[in-house]
Amino acid sequence: LLCLRDNKIKSEGGKSIGEALKTNKALRILNIDENRIEKEGAKAISKSLEVNKTLVALHMNCNSIGDEGVRAISKMLEINKTLLKLDVIGNELGYRSFDAINRALKINRTLRSIIINIIEAVGSPEAISEMLQASKALTKVCINFQMENKAEMKTISKSLKTNKTLTKLAFMYSNIKDEGVYYISKALAINRVLKSLDLSKGKIEAAGAVSISTVLRINRVLIKLNLDGNRIEDRGAVAISDALRTNKTLTKLCLSDNGIQHRGAEAISKALEVNKTLKKLNLNGNRLQNKGLEAISGALKVNETLTRLHLQSIEMKIKGAKAICKMLQVNKTLAYLDVTMNLIRRKCVKLPSNPSPKLIAEFKKKENRRLNEECKMCKKLNEAVRTHPIVKIYI
Repeated sequence: LLCLRDNKIKSEGGKSIGEALKTNKALRILNIDENRIEKEGAKAISKSLEVNKTLVALHMNCNSIGDEGVRAISKMLEINKTLLKLDVIGNELGYRSFDAINRALKINRTLRSIIINIIEAVGSPEAISEMLQASKALTKVCINFQMENKAEMKTISKSLKTNKTLTKLAFMYSNIKDEGVYYISKALAINRVLKSLDLSKGKIEAAGAVSISTVLRINRVLIKLNLDGNRIEDRGAVAISDALRTNKTLTKLCLSDNGIQHRGAEAISKALEVNKTLKKLNLNGNRLQNKGLEAISGALKVNETLTRLHLQSIEMKIKGAKAICKMLQVNKTLAYLDVTMNLIRRKCVKLPSNPSPKLIAEFKKKENRRLNEECKMCKKLNEAVRTHPIVKIYI
């Protein structure tokens, strides 16, 4: 492994790396992210990989290689038989770059993973759809693009229905919205190989979550679902939770920063009481507050499968922390719990300008009482962890 990330090596440095790769027989992973490498540097590295037989992973994200640099990489992929992973996201590529890579993927039988972005709207859906059809070897595709209308995802979903190799698919920051999710859900009702789906930060709302919940009831392959950074809110959380009550395959679910509050948390808790497969759950950044946390803590007293729970920034206070302590006295399977960045501390009362000595004294008294209560609660949390057989807790 050689990591030269963010070293400003530019194209001249890229050319030097290319020369070295022609004769190097040991390096397997190369990371040259964020180095201002332009097309000439990409061409030099690509040329060297036509003869290099040891490198299996190349990370070149957030450079400036452009379409011409990607065309050089595509030509290399037609010849290279050892590269397994390629990451060129953040290079402002147009759909013609996809066309070049798609032509290479029809020949290449070794590349397993590609991470890429596309900045042009025109031609993008067709290019992405062709990528899902062209390769007979790719198992992971991660694409960052901006969907313009629902017809575009309809085009992509048709390819997903027939793809027989892809096990991981990510559409990040893709403006996919509820309409796009609808078509992906239709594809997943037919697809029998996709195991991991990432739709994070796709502007998905409750209706999109309802579409996904329909799939979770019938799909028997998907094991990881990432919906971080959307807006499914309580209604969407309720829909997914209802599906989890019968789903027997999903092991990881990410719902951070989705506007979920205590009603959604209560629905999730009911699902956790009966679900026997989910092992990892991320609820960071949702306003679960004490009521929602109490519900989830109650469910984990009977749940025996969840091993990782993320609860950062959920506005947990003293009452919620107490519920966690009681849960940890009963639960024996949770191995990781993150409750950092919470409001165990109550909101400080602001004093008016020029307060009286009596008001200052009363304020200090209340503040000391609050701090003492929080210290006691933190001690209780630490004590609960010490008595728990395996859990690692981050407070």
